[in-house]
Amino acid sequence: MRKHRNGILSGAARAGAIGLAASLIAGCQKADAPLESGSISPSPERPPSAVASNSSGSAAASDPTSPGLPAAVETPQLSRVPERPERISPPEVVEAFEKLFQPTVDAADWERTHESLVDSGASAVPLLEAELKSEDVNRREQASSILVLMGPAAAEAVPALLAALKDNSSFVRANAAAALAQFPEQLTSSRDVLVELLESDEPELRRLAAMNLSLLGESASDLVPQLTLALEDADADVVRPIVELLGQIGPAARPALPKLQQISVERDGEIREAATFAVQQIEAEAPVADP
Repeated sequence: MRKHRNGILSGAARAGAIGLAASLIAGCQKADAPLESGSISPSPERPPSAVASNSSGSAAASDPTSPGLPAAVETPQLSRVPERPERISPPEVVEAFEKLFQPTVDAADWERTHESLVDSGASAVPLLEAELKSEDVNRREQASSILVLMGPAAAEAVPALLAALKDNSSFVRANAAAALAQFPEQLTSSRDVLVELLESDEPELRRLAAMNLSLLGESASDLVPQLTLALEDADADVVRPIVELLGQIGPAARPALPKLQQISVERDGEIREAATFAVQQIEAEAPVADP
């Protein structure tokens, strides 16, 4: 299993690389491919009699003494709506993504390629959005592992990431949830998946979930029962973020006090310090409002 910056997983590395794809998926076509544009339906042709009537009417209208028909009103011309360019990724981005699945790529080159895709930022998003819909789980996992490391550059992929929260791969769900957690307005959308991942058999998925749940702060007060259960985890990298989150929640996390007090006595190092501080935060009296 390969791990990238910030401890985010790439599940595809577990399954092994696959060969080059024979063709690109929808949305990753060449930049010079013709675009399908909307068309404006032409106005229906008028019958000859109508044309003649309007012509005579216009002539009559030009003569003030003639009782003819009024002049026809000129129909305004519809302006053509500018075509919106299709969002596609540059060929070099597509080539780099395919390289991740070549069996001849060594580990160092693979890491450099993966990092280059992260650094491509928004230009890689159209490709990665499309890959999140791939039938190949390896491609979906790799796409999600790149998006989660992009930060704000992945903003246009938010709709695709929201859909990926329902992926049948726990690695895709984990990376999608972690990516969404970086956008404050999407944090609540991802928290159910993060809570679910606290019970994963994969230690790194539990760590990822704990780390991102710690961003919730006081808004996680309704999750105290699940967070208290997570304190039983033997992995210090899972427990520490949860301890810190419970401290941030404050007095509302009082049900977790017995377990936190136990940790502050039985554990060592940073976890012990974090648990001691969390106990102090929870036991602190709520501020009294000014009369």
